[in-house]
Amino acid sequence: MHRSARVGAAVWLLAAATAAWAEVGDDRKVELVQMLDESCASCHGPGLAGGMGGPLTPVALAGKDVRDLAEVILHGRPGTMMPGFAGNMSAEEAAWLADRLQRGHTAP
Repeated sequence: MHRSARVGAAVWLLAAATAAWAEVGDDRKVELVQMLDESCASCHGPGLAGGMGGPLTPVALAGKDVRDLAEVILHGRPGTMMPGFAGNMSAEEAAWLADRLQRGHTAP
């Protein structure tokens, strides 16, 4: 693939991801943050700094692809205690949550 085509594809993917995140409504964002505070913190520890599960801090998640993180959120990690949450959220919501974790978890 030519460099310009790769750049164009990357720009398109970023635009598509941004549009998808924009589709997550404000009320749902509040629910997702609440899920982080209640469900995720039970394994990933207070402040998501690590516990039975690894840390979900910006430092720990730096350099990881948001799409890969969203896949883990949706489908879990087979062979570990990390469950999938596909029954509780859409792919767009998982991507929004992954992005939020990478940037530092704060209220929506």
